[in-house]
Amino acid sequence: MVIVDGQQAWEMNPGDTLEVKMADDRLTLITSTRRDYFSIIRNKLNWASGQGV
Repeated sequence: MVIVDGQQAWEMNPGDTLEVKMADDRLTLITSTRRDYFSIIRNKLNWASGQGV
């Protein structure tokens, strides 16, 4: 099973190959000056509430 961005993309069978390579273009991420990466992740995963995933 191949999973892309948390979603099942397709099945793989014995003997199948999956090639992963670097993209030709760069990815520019937008950052926030108000919150850091870990604050955003904690909020999305509800870690601050003690409930977790």
